[in-house]
Amino acid sequence: MNPIFPVEHLVLALLVVVSLGTFLAWRTSAKSRRPVRVLITGARLLGLLCASALALNPGDWKREREEIDNEWAILVDRSRSMATPDADGASRWTEACRLARMAFSAATDKTAVKVYTFIDNAAPAALDDLAELRPGEGNTDIVQAGKSALGRSRAGGRRLTGMILFSDGKHIRTARHSDLGIRAQSQGTAIFPLPIGGPVPPRDLAIASTRRQHVAFAGQKTRIRATVTARGLGRISPQVRLLDGTGTQIAEQKVDIPENSGAEALFEIVPPGRGYYEYVVSVPVWEGERTVRNNSARFGLFVLAGKMKVFMAEGVPHWDSKFVAQLLRKQPNIQLTSVYRLSSDRFFRVETDASQVSHASEAIFPDTPDEINAYDIVLFGKGTEYFLTPERVALLRNFVKEQGACIVFFRGKPYAGEFKELGPLEPVAWGRPAGSKFRLRPTRTGQDAGLFGSMLAGMDDPVWMKMPPLQNAHRARRLKSFSQVLVEGMLPVGDRAVPLPAVVARRYGKGIVLLVNAEGLWQWDFFPSVTGAETMYKEFWTQLMQWAVTYAEFLPGHEYALSLSSSAVLPGVPVRARVGHRGTERPEDPPRVRVVGDGDTIQEFPVSPGTEEGVWEAVFSLQEPGTYRVELAGPKSPPCATLHIRTPPTELDDTSADPDFLKALAEASGGAVITETDIAGTVAALEPAAEAVDMNRAVWVPLWDTWWLLCAMLTFFGVEWFTRRRNGLM
Repeated sequence: MNPIFPVEHLVLALLVVVSLGTFLAWRTSAKSRRPVRVLITGARLLGLLCASALALNPGDWKREREEIDNEWAILVDRSRSMATPDADGASRWTEACRLARMAFSAATDKTAVKVYTFIDNAAPAALDDLAELRPGEGNTDIVQAGKSALGRSRAGGRRLTGMILFSDGKHIRTARHSDLGIRAQSQGTAIFPLPIGGPVPPRDLAIASTRRQHVAFAGQKTRIRATVTARGLGRISPQVRLLDGTGTQIAEQKVDIPENSGAEALFEIVPPGRGYYEYVVSVPVWEGERTVRNNSARFGLFVLAGKMKVFMAEGVPHWDSKFVAQLLRKQPNIQLTSVYRLSSDRFFRVETDASQVSHASEAIFPDTPDEINAYDIVLFGKGTEYFLTPERVALLRNFVKEQGACIVFFRGKPYAGEFKELGPLEPVAWGRPAGSKFRLRPTRTGQDAGLFGSMLAGMDDPVWMKMPPLQNAHRARRLKSFSQVLVEGMLPVGDRAVPLPAVVARRYGKGIVLLVNAEGLWQWDFFPSVTGAETMYKEFWTQLMQWAVTYAEFLPGHEYALSLSSSAVLPGVPVRARVGHRGTERPEDPPRVRVVGDGDTIQEFPVSPGTEEGVWEAVFSLQEPGTYRVELAGPKSPPCATLHIRTPPTELDDTSADPDFLKALAEASGGAVITETDIAGTVAALEPAAEAVDMNRAVWVPLWDTWWLLCAMLTFFGVEWFTRRRNGLM
C-alpha cells in the first residue's frame, strides 16, 4: 500500500467514517421495512469500503526496464604506415586483415559484430571486402576513429560492449589517448588493441639553423651556425649550402657526419647594410630519405645601423678593466666612454678616441635621464660606491626598467661591503668570497638563450676547460627573481667540483642586468694557452655585449620593440605579438603589425593596449607553412621577428609502430593489450546476450484504478440512492 496519509492515522479515520456512515444509513431508514433497511445499509457499507480502498491506495512499486541490444566492433587501421612490410614478411595491413577475419570467425553471433576500417574516421566495411582495400592517404587519428565507432552504436540504439583494434599505433593527431579512453570507459566499452609491426630505423638528413633570427651591426662579420643531423644513412659527408633570400648560393661547406650523429657547419657573412635579410641553409636530398622538408632551414638577419653606445665606470682600475676598455674601443660598432677614479677626488674620462681625455674633481657620471638614455649599455667594474648616489641609482633603475637598456657588472661584486640601494638591480644576493680559482662551463640555459652554441662555443666544447682559470668570484646566497645562470664556475672542493654562478642574466622590466662573477679574463688575451683559441677573449666580450643588447627588449637606436610568444608553430596555432615602446607613455597612434612572406604582405592588423604601460598586443595565426617576417608598419626603423610555420607531421615521417600509445589507450578504457592467442577469449567476453537494462526509476502501480472497482462503488451508492427514492426516503 501507498496511503495518502500515514497509515496509522488513515485507518482510524476510515473506521470512524465507515462506522458513522453505516450507522446513519441504518438510522435514516428506520421507517422502512426491514429487508429494505438492510439493503440500504448494506449498499452504503459496501460503497464506503470501496472508497476506503481509494484512500489506502493498494498496489506495488515497479522499476522500468528496457531491452538493449549489444554489439561489439572490429577496427582495422588502413593508414599509410600500415603498408610497412614488417609483419613476418607481409605488410601490416595484410596481417591486420588476417587477424580481423580470425576475430570475426570466433564470434557466435555474426550479426552482433561491426567491422570498421579507419584512417581518421571509422567507416563500415564488409569483412569480405578487406582484401580489395589498400592503405590509403591521410594521417592516422585513432582517437577520432574510436569516437565515431561509439557514436554509430549509440545512434543505432545499441550498446557497444568493446572494440578489438588492429593497428600499429601511429597516431599523428594531437588528441590524447585519454580523450577516447575516458569516453569509452564511461560507456562501458573496453578497448583491446593488438599492436602490429615494430620499430623502423629512420633514414633522414636534416639541417637547422641554431637561431631563427640573428642580429648584427652593419659591416660586422656575422657567424652563422647550422646543425646537420643524419639518421639511418651511415657515415656521410653532405655539402651544406648557404643561400640568400633570392636563392643565390653564397657559400658551401662539406661536413663529415658519423653514423646516427650530427655535425656543425659554420659560415661567416658580412651583410651589405642596415635592414632585414633572409638566408637559407640546405643539404641535398639523400638516397632513401622519407622526409625532405627538413633538408633546408630559413632564418633572418636583422642589421642595425650606427654604433652601440657604451658607458664604463671603474672605481678600482685593474688589468681586467684596462683590457676590456682597449678591446671595446677597437670595435667599429661600439662607441665607448669610460670614466676612471684615480684618487678620492680625481677622475678622468676617455672617449672612444683615446686622445680625448678630460679630468674632474668629482665623479663624472650621467645625472639626468637624457644623459644616461644616450647609452645602450652601462658597464661597472669595482668601486661603484664612488660613482653612485641614491639619485643616480634611481636613474639607473629607470634606465633599465623603462628604457629597456642594459647594465653589466663585469668584475663580480661591484662594491666593497654593503650597498643596499643597488641591491634591487643585482641578479644575485651575495655570499662569501669563493677563495679558489675555477674554470667556466656554459649551461643549458645559456645555450637555449642563444649565447652558446651559436655566438660562442657550445657547452660541450672542450675549449672551456682549457682556458686559464679565473678568480675573485663570490658565492651567491640565492638568485633574484627572473635571474638565469648562463655560465657556471666549476669551483674545486676536495675531489669534486662545486658550481657557482659565473655569468648571470636577469630581466629587469624592459631591460637586462648581466653579471660576470669573476676576474682574470684578461689572461685569455695576454697568455693564450690553447691553440686555435687566440681570439677567445675578444669573442667572449664582443659577443656577450651584442647578446646583451639584443636579449633586452629594445634594440639599440629603436623606440619600439616586437616579440612573439613563439618563433615556430604549427599551422593555425595562435601567436601573440607584443609591441613595446620606450618609457611609460604610449603614443597616440600605435603602429600596426604586418606579416610579410616572400616579399608580399600577408596580413596587417592593429594592436590593442596591453596590461602594461607602453605595451600593445595582438593575436594572429597563419595557415600556410613557411618562414615569415613579422614587423611593425610605421616606424622608420621597424623592429621585426621571424616566425616559422612548421609543416605538419605526416604518417611516413617515422613508420615505427607505437605500442605504448595503444597500451595507454587500452588502460584508459578499462581494456588491455592482447595477442593473437587472446583473440578467441576476448571475443567470447564481448558478446553477451541482449539484456534488460535497469533505467533506475521506480514507479508506483496502484491496484484500485481498475474499471470494475469504480463500477462496483458506483453500483453500491446507486442502489442505495434508487432504494431510498423508491421508498420515499429522499
